[in-house]
Amino acid sequence: MQAVIFDLDGLMINSEDLSLAAWHQILLPYGKRLTDEDYSILIGMDSQASASHIIRVTGVPLAWEALAREHWERLLTLIDRELSPKPGLLALVDDLVKRGYPLAVASNSPIDYVERALTTIGVRGAFDCVVGRDHVAHGKPAPDVYLAAAAGLGADPPRCLALEDSPAGMQAALAAGMRCVVVPNEHLPNADFSGAHGRYSSLGMLRASLSTLLETLPDQHGVVLP
Repeated sequence: MQAVIFDLDGLMINSEDLSLAAWHQILLPYGKRLTDEDYSILIGMDSQASASHIIRVTGVPLAWEALAREHWERLLTLIDRELSPKPGLLALVDDLVKRGYPLAVASNSPIDYVERALTTIGVRGAFDCVVGRDHVAHGKPAPDVYLAAAAGLGADPPRCLALEDSPAGMQAALAAGMRCVVVPNEHLPNADFSGAHGRYSSLGMLRASLSTLLETLPDQHGVVLP
């Protein structure tokens, strides 16, 4: 493998909990609240798809642009106060850096938010390339952000390992021709991760298997990469 590319939300940081809190703040004046099922559908979506879904299920009288903007503003406030890395993240990033792997982030979130989140948890310097949704034409599950991240690293997509927590993200990585392992998002207990090349209960468990994982991932034809 030449490089490792991380998803951000729900995998690296506790942003899914903060995002849900921001949605509840917005919907409260309208007497609305998201169910767990409604929220689970949002995971992995970009801002336009998320806001459009909220409008459909709640009927709030807002355009998606205004709703998405308010959500990001509230979320950024919560990030400054409450954002934290997911357990095991810092050790995993440190291990990969020591092994000499170039690292990137490929996110469905806007780049300003991505940069802010990485800086807040103290890992921005470990990543050679950071790609946000506004850098590409199509968000996940399209492969655009992953292809852009690989290009930014100068890496061949089939020799990149993607780390994901949602089916949409996994589909994006696989569509880019990458190997993908998942640490399932806790808000998606019944998600289908068929096609993943590995599944781990935590980033810590992934790190414990890192040596074997990096040495034995198959290529697209089932052949172990030399």
